[in-house]
Amino acid sequence: MTAKPDHYYRINRVSMSSQRKYYVKLSVVVYAIWLAAYEIVGHYVKTLPTIDLTGFIDRQIPLIPEFVWAYAFCYIYPFVPLFVTVDWHRYNRGLIAMAIANITAFVVYILYPVAMPRVPLGDSISEKLLGFIYWLDFKPAVTELPSLHVFFAWLVYLMSRKQRLNQFGDAVLFSIAAAITVSTLFVKQHFVLDVVAGLIWATGSWLLAGLLYSRLADPALEPAVALRQVMARLSPSTLFSGLMLAIRRRSRSN
Repeated sequence: MTAKPDHYYRINRVSMSSQRKYYVKLSVVVYAIWLAAYEIVGHYVKTLPTIDLTGFIDRQIPLIPEFVWAYAFCYIYPFVPLFVTVDWHRYNRGLIAMAIANITAFVVYILYPVAMPRVPLGDSISEKLLGFIYWLDFKPAVTELPSLHVFFAWLVYLMSRKQRLNQFGDAVLFSIAAAITVSTLFVKQHFVLDVVAGLIWATGSWLLAGLLYSRLADPALEPAVALRQVMARLSPSTLFSGLMLAIRRRSRSN
């Protein structure tokens, strides 16, 4: 195989750096849009009659406040792929999966609002942090089924595996995703059913995003251009039609 000249690697590093800067800016914008949408949906859903899904298994799971540190880590965990990605087409797939999962989750929140009963807390540092998270949540806590904490934990793993990290690094990310998943139960933020649904949402949206991306994006294009191509072909009205339909149905039923 013919050796590539030194300038090839310099150009390639510059290209990777510029792509990373582009996706950092894009991710900040996406996060801001997601946060605004999540707040709007949450404030609407908290006005609706809620359902308590506490089951036998949920009642057997104790509160272990120390798990709040793994739970809280999920608030920054979604940014991990920005630092390990080398295949930005895979990152694009993750962004599409995120859109699919969140829009469908918002629809479920509206049609099937599940509330999580709160538990009394003590004065330890872990319990104070958990109490702060409780305080930040909607009252009642209604954005439960599916668990977006679980969804994001596993989507990050799927986006990051087989990228810059080696097998050990992938195993670490897997362990973090598993710890976040378990933590949602031990800090009493989610029911077992919420966790199962979160896993289904992560897997299903990732597979569907892969199918859509392979059909709608030209792999020969630069990743940023390919992403714009996909978004242009996926009409915004199509993406949000399900959410609007759910709100309309809920309004009629009330």
